[in-house]
Amino acid sequence: MADPTLRSTEITERLQAALGDEYRLGSLIGEGGFAEVYAAADVRLKREVAIKTLRSDVVVTETILARFEQEAEAIAALRHPNVIEVYSVGRGEGTAYFVMPKIVGTTLEDLLEEAGALEIGEAERILRACAGALGAAHEAGMVHRDVKPANVLLEGPGRRVLLTDFGIAKVLEHEGVATTGGRTFLGTPIYVSPEQASGDELDHRSDLYSLGAMAFHMIAGRPPFEGETTRQLVVKHLTEAPPSLRSFRPECPDRLAEVVERCLAKEPADRWEDAFALLRALETVSHQASDAFPRVVGEAPAWPMPVRHFRKALLVGAPAALLAPVVEAVTLGTVIFSPVVWAVAGLVVAYRYGRMWNAGYGLRQVLLPRSETERLSGRPGGGVGRAERAGFGEHAGLVRECRADRARAVLALGQLPFKERERMPDALGKVDRLMARILREARQLATLEGRLSFEEDSRGLGAAGDTHERLINSTIAELREARSKRALQLQESVETLGELRLALERAADGSAEDPYEKALAALDRAASVGAEVIDESV
Repeated sequence: MADPTLRSTEITERLQAALGDEYRLGSLIGEGGFAEVYAAADVRLKREVAIKTLRSDVVVTETILARFEQEAEAIAALRHPNVIEVYSVGRGEGTAYFVMPKIVGTTLEDLLEEAGALEIGEAERILRACAGALGAAHEAGMVHRDVKPANVLLEGPGRRVLLTDFGIAKVLEHEGVATTGGRTFLGTPIYVSPEQASGDELDHRSDLYSLGAMAFHMIAGRPPFEGETTRQLVVKHLTEAPPSLRSFRPECPDRLAEVVERCLAKEPADRWEDAFALLRALETVSHQASDAFPRVVGEAPAWPMPVRHFRKALLVGAPAALLAPVVEAVTLGTVIFSPVVWAVAGLVVAYRYGRMWNAGYGLRQVLLPRSETERLSGRPGGGVGRAERAGFGEHAGLVRECRADRARAVLALGQLPFKERERMPDALGKVDRLMARILREARQLATLEGRLSFEEDSRGLGAAGDTHERLINSTIAELREARSKRALQLQESVETLGELRLALERAADGSAEDPYEKALAALDRAASVGAEVIDESV
């Protein structure tokens, strides 16, 4: 491949001729699916700019050039701090272009390749900025159609968010543009909406889906769907439910996960009605991670809140009390007041520990390392596999709900006093074994349904004869019986997990009579269900 900074003299001369004497064209600094960007100098205003034009290998017509210019004019009229400004637009010499600021920084795509998942707060900041930019564009009657990390610029050390490439997708899709290299518009549709993947009519909610897919990538460190081919990705966007965001980042606030999940709804009517509704929902997102979950994937979980406060007071107060005689000796030449400081500090510690004791926190749990919390909370995700790889079929939504129940159950476990948690040995293990059973049952049920559908569709297509017909009917009857059995097993497991989650939550907030006894009974029930062996021979 030729050096991207060197283009043919003919192409650059043609673009320079279209620009006239006002701009002096420089080297190629970036390119996308159907556009390329050149550095340039604004001769009159003495500033550096960027010139965006259609790729040199795009097969264009006069109609395409006119549409490109119209869209560029619409972008130029759009005013928003997170939409890149357009200085001017024009066309000539068989090409069209618009002039914009030259941004010093990086793209979100490059940042994700370098860093993987972003900090939750940073991901939310970028999501807010892009939602605001899309809201302004949608209000002006524009649909972006190509929201993706490559079209999000991060300017300067502060990483000011700028959304770019409005309108180009609309022009090229509308005209069915191809290139001399045989490209298609969609390329690899990692962030494309279901309706765009299927070629249906689009509105502003298509952008919200793509924004949700991009937000998922920022938080999880990977897109919601992955595939080796464009066809695989399209099918997944059309048919599969996205995996649970918190299965990748347990510390992600529930509300933020819900916002992203709603963006990724298959039906446009099930998404946010507009970008401003999405922004209002983000106002309720808390940046605080749950006490029961790690703040960074793989990091040990924190102590419960009362223990954290007590240990923080000791870490600050103990050194201060020990240094009191030294400070007094240096400043006053005496050590008279230091015993008083120690006595007051001792009374405060005794009073606070007394409250901890009444709450059920023993001395061992308060002062020793976090092994108990780590044992209860475990590794993020509890060993649960990724839903998008498991082949759950139409039961993927049910699996996602069960993942949420598991997360809430673990959260409730982390909120229980240590005195009660000691009565629940291997609590997390029981929850996770039940969750593993649900995943296994859902996967097997989806497989059975696929086999049954195949056999039913094949009936009458094979060899003729009563023997063949009886064999097919016998196989279908066996598969139906196995499917019914597996469906009942799955239903029992799902109901058990729901009951367990509810019992643990009630135990955590004390909202039921004998809550701890009921939680213990629910854990025993989960263990007995999870211990049953599933016949996988069918």
